[in-house]
Amino acid sequence: MKAVVCREHGLPDKLELATDWPEPEVGEHDILIEVKAAGLNFPDVLIIQGKYQMQPDMPFIPGGECAGVVAAVGEKVSRFKVGDKVISAGGSGAFCQKIAVHELGAFPMPDGLDFEQAAGVCITYFTSYYALKQRADLQPGETLLVLGAVGGDYAEPAIRGMAWNGRYLVIGFASGPIPKIPLNLTLLKGCSVVGVFWGRFVGEEPEVNLANIEALWELFSSGKISPVVTDSF
Repeated sequence: MKAVVCREHGLPDKLELATDWPEPEVGEHDILIEVKAAGLNFPDVLIIQGKYQMQPDMPFIPGGECAGVVAAVGEKVSRFKVGDKVISAGGSGAFCQKIAVHELGAFPMPDGLDFEQAAGVCITYFTSYYALKQRADLQPGETLLVLGAVGGDYAEPAIRGMAWNGRYLVIGFASGPIPKIPLNLTLLKGCSVVGVFWGRFVGEEPEVNLANIEALWELFSSGKISPVVTDSF
């Protein structure tokens, strides 16, 4: 099958498009997904450079999430059947024609979304919802400032301007350097610095994660939120 393969760490020009990559083996609890679209996220850029906190063995197929159709199921799979539309986020392996994932690592595709939209749901929406609901405990009437990829140099000014009992969420460092925060600011502001690591949360609190996903599906179905695809490749 066709696959984008990382054989050495570096920027995207180091990646190889293979046409004869072997199809994945399907374990008894696995589903085989025919990939229709894969999301491209900042962790994908880090992982091919060897800069992410978790690294697959070389050579590997990058691609942290995808949307597609179930092409086969393992003999002990109970949650899906052939033909189901699903999404999955496994950290790597999605930039190819087919990927095998454990059935617990896949979710039914939200109604009303196409494959390109659904391919970008897992990492962005699952992380953001967990960050705002469990880690920030965001309440009605509060104000949220999203720094996004402009976080680095703006981290300290954001805390200096924070309201009493504010929460500063640490999700990533897309600007590059990791900010150094003077801890006396947390004392003066009565604020909290809160880490957000969705990947570990999934393993530590799987039932809460599933409840988050159900809530998100309701938001998608009702049209209150809708993924915007800015570029397709």
